[in-house]
Amino acid sequence: MESLHAAARPFRFLLIILISSSFSAFAAQNRKDLCGLSIHTADFPGVGNFSAIEATWTIPGVRPRPDISGMNPPYVFYGVSLCCGENCSSRVSAGMMAAPWAWNETGYSFTAIPIYQLSPDFPQRQVPQEHNFYFNSSDTLWTRLTIESPTRAHITFSKFITDDTNLTVTADIDIGNDGEQPLANVVTRGNGVEVHDPISSRWRNISVAPLCGESAWWFVSDKFDPGEDTERWDPLPRFSPILIAGHGLETTQGKSFPRDLPLSGQARFWTMVRDEAGRTEELCTVKGFVDTGMTMVHAPNAWGI
Repeated sequence: MESLHAAARPFRFLLIILISSSFSAFAAQNRKDLCGLSIHTADFPGVGNFSAIEATWTIPGVRPRPDISGMNPPYVFYGVSLCCGENCSSRVSAGMMAAPWAWNETGYSFTAIPIYQLSPDFPQRQVPQEHNFYFNSSDTLWTRLTIESPTRAHITFSKFITDDTNLTVTADIDIGNDGEQPLANVVTRGNGVEVHDPISSRWRNISVAPLCGESAWWFVSDKFDPGEDTERWDPLPRFSPILIAGHGLETTQGKSFPRDLPLSGQARFWTMVRDEAGRTEELCTVKGFVDTGMTMVHAPNAWGI
């Protein structure tokens, strides 16, 4: 929890400074499915695989892109992922689905919901509504994803209940495979309340690839899927800047970022683009200083949300 306490309070102040400052733009490569940054163990011989990843995020405001088709979903997905293979062929992911407006069964409005995924066999799932674990654009979220074994991972989401207290609401998720089907268990804690909600996938007797951390990703996408780079039918909605702090990363050999791994020269940065009518449009870009623990992901021309 130290990462959350250290990074959450200064976020509003940092965002003002970063917006008014000139950024060092990293040389980024284009992708059709996401923007963000990734770290690959192939670039760090001798460190082992990545075993844990974390980040502290601001919750963005989101609005749909103007589009005459009316078919664009108003969602922005963002999160962290530990993957096998250069193309993230199998992965475990944790993050948020942000939307401009939504309702639960009590009529309460919210703008972001925690989601998680064990892919390719366990599609994205939301933390169930009865956990009452929602966010809005004034919140800061701490996310940590840990691979505990080839068949088990643990995810933690946490946020401050109010700005003037140290009380937090936390959701812990165990996800993995029991040999027959993917399984997940969600536990929400806050103010002395604890809710257990075991969840199982509808798929049984399927083959699940072992979890591994050959690459680590902090990403923003139109779908919660930092896998194979594929063309998207729906363009990414516009969203206010997402500030990422505390890019925590640990390896199976006991190395950690930023203490042991200087990543500014090794991280791969990704710009999300869409090719339409013979021109390339940038939908999402990345700017910032990774070795100082801050990165900003934003949609061009979307500052006024």
